[in-house]
Amino acid sequence: MNPKAKKFLSNFFFGLISNDHAIEGAKSHPWWVALIIALFATVIPVIPITVTQAKTYGASFLSSYTYRFDQNIAKATVDLSAANKEFKVESAQLTYLDNGNPVEVTLENDVNPVYTHISEKTGQYELAIYFTNREKADLKTFVNTIAAKSYVAESTNEKPADFEGNTYAPSFVVLSRTSLYTRLNKDDSATIGTNAYTSFSADWKHFTDGTLLLKEALPEGKSAAEVNLNSTEDVQAIFTNWKNYYNKSYLTQKTYNTWMTSLLFWGIYVALVFVMGLLVFLLTRGKNNMFNYLKFFDTQKIVWWASLAPAILAMIIGFIFSNFAQMMFIILLGMRVMWLSMKQLRPQY
Repeated sequence: MNPKAKKFLSNFFFGLISNDHAIEGAKSHPWWVALIIALFATVIPVIPITVTQAKTYGASFLSSYTYRFDQNIAKATVDLSAANKEFKVESAQLTYLDNGNPVEVTLENDVNPVYTHISEKTGQYELAIYFTNREKADLKTFVNTIAAKSYVAESTNEKPADFEGNTYAPSFVVLSRTSLYTRLNKDDSATIGTNAYTSFSADWKHFTDGTLLLKEALPEGKSAAEVNLNSTEDVQAIFTNWKNYYNKSYLTQKTYNTWMTSLLFWGIYVALVFVMGLLVFLLTRGKNNMFNYLKFFDTQKIVWWASLAPAILAMIIGFIFSNFAQMMFIILLGMRVMWLSMKQLRPQY
């Protein structure tokens, strides 16, 4: 084997655990080798973060508590379908249809729900569905207006301004021309009021033109009249179809989140490696430090070589414990640099 190649392989592999080999590698090999190692070291800790983001689904917010949303959305689907109401996707936009005709929903009346479900047990709204033609820029205000609505407990009366008794807020779905928003509010007889909520927003860009949300949400081969809402199978079939809508509608946002999160942490890791190189440079400036001859670029190369082992460990730990993936490279590289500074690059007295 070529002596130079042998030396490189020795420094590369032993440099994973030996500071001496990392320092030797930085001194003996071209700067671009160190740069490639650094780039590789800043990319691989991002991999588990990217994978975690890519595995996020639009229906994730329904994976724990649904607060009867499964039953309520099934009933809403059946009731609206039976009344010949429909929501149709065309060119990534949603249209509200009544008997096949587009419904003109104005900015004045879109704050009134197109559907509500009232609990027979409590006499309270459990689900409200809204449709609006508002542009995305105005949707946040609209959603906040809906979310601010509260009602007198055990009734469907909106809370008067001076009311001081128990109130509640129902779960709601906003189907807009360009997006989808859902908020789940927990409410029960033991604790009346808004105890918890989950929100979610998405779009229609990945839906096939001509998709009829209500018709296609019904159990396969069944019409609205044939659905049995007392059947767990029918309810779960409709709920599953709605979860598929949420997953599909989240694809645009998921792609954006995945790229932005990955690029953000890659940038943070690049900056971290640079800062650690600066730290090593400052720590070797003392007159008693035998390495005070090292220039700024030399200390950068040393850290570049030393960064690979923390990166590999951060990737492995990130896959095992995804909640810690974002911080592991920061912690491990800091430990490696401090170890290197306190041992190989320490002052001599």
